[in-house]
Amino acid sequence: MQKPEVRIIDHQQESTNTDVNISQSEIDNLLYKYGFSNTQPQPPINNQSFEDMVNQGNRQEIRKPNIPSPITFDSRNVNYSETKWTDMELDSNNTLGVKIQIVTDMKIN
Repeated sequence: MQKPEVRIIDHQQESTNTDVNISQSEIDNLLYKYGFSNTQPQPPINNQSFEDMVNQGNRQEIRKPNIPSPITFDSRNVNYSETKWTDMELDSNNTLGVKIQIVTDMKIN
């Protein structure tokens, strides 16, 4: 049986930043969202055309960081392959056939 751990946590300090740039529309939205205001704020007006919005979205996609994509391989590079079939019983009348296939191009000893 393992003894319980005792952790000592340093006192936390709370600070408030009063120099925050928040627009009035965002303030109104937050007040309404959390029930401090009864008047529903008006949605922001967007004067952009559809093409402008598409171009803006394309520019934002370009700024995304490079995320590595998975490496694929074809049947010529396969070093190990195993296929198994199994049945899963869903209820007393129904079963589901499942195919599990493991394929890799890594050498497995």
